[in-house]
Amino acid sequence: MVKKVAVMGSCLTRDNFNSKFNRNYKMFFEVVAATHQTSMLSLMSEPINYLEKENLEGFRDFDKWQLRQELNKEFLQLITTKEVDYLIMDSWVELYYSVINLGDGNFVSDNPKFKNLKFFKNQHSKINILQNTDAYLNIWKEKVDAFFAYTQEHIPNVKIILNQSRFGDTMENGTTMTDYRKKRNFKMINVEKLNRLWDILDDYIINNYDVLVIDMKEKSYLLDENHPWGAFYVYYSKPFYDDFLHKLIKIDEEQTLLKVNQLRQCVVGFEKSNADLERKLMVAQNSNIFTRLKNIKNKMIN
Repeated sequence: MVKKVAVMGSCLTRDNFNSKFNRNYKMFFEVVAATHQTSMLSLMSEPINYLEKENLEGFRDFDKWQLRQELNKEFLQLITTKEVDYLIMDSWVELYYSVINLGDGNFVSDNPKFKNLKFFKNQHSKINILQNTDAYLNIWKEKVDAFFAYTQEHIPNVKIILNQSRFGDTMENGTTMTDYRKKRNFKMINVEKLNRLWDILDDYIINNYDVLVIDMKEKSYLLDENHPWGAFYVYYSKPFYDDFLHKLIKIDEEQTLLKVNQLRQCVVGFEKSNADLERKLMVAQNSNIFTRLKNIKNKMIN
């Protein structure tokens, strides 16, 4: 049976449900809802009207969708209507992008794709986890708590899976992503520092909420210089995607077996209750027959 999946995070999660990376994933899973590169701070903020008057010329359909779901938070509604089996999330965006503070506890992800739109150009209050670690974490925890309160209320039976992936630096050819980006004057990151912060985020979720985990830290994976999206700190070679899918299939098998065992216990319990009920009914019937015979006998004597 194909299971329905909601994807909440980055390419680290989304790409596993792309035939470029996992050719046969559709045999097992169907993505029915997604949000892409949206910070938890943004997702759990008030919706923003879609920017109808903005000039979106040059935006791909995917970019337009990404902007729309960033603003209107449609993901929260979709996960309540699409009969989701698993919601898979990662926290990459919290480490890599800033968020824009809109005031009154509302935020929006500071995605560079949207930097030239008037709405984003006019926003100057920003915060990120590197420069404002304590403040960011405090807000993030509040939003995480709000998110899990929402899921508990609206989709209590959906299993939430945390994708524990990390930034990498070593490529298949033996060079590093840091050197690759330095030569090209691209933005570089402190991989170790960001991964330590990532640990904090994942640990908070695991320690406070009932989530399943896909631990992609169990092995070291190499980055792919020829990745379809280019070379980047989280664009891995094929073994990463193979292992992710296998781990997810294993989780699904375990969850299915658990449900079967629970159903079996319910059936056994029902059969036991039914047997007890039949015995009680028999006793009641016998008692009733005995009483009737006794009454008949008394009448005959009289």
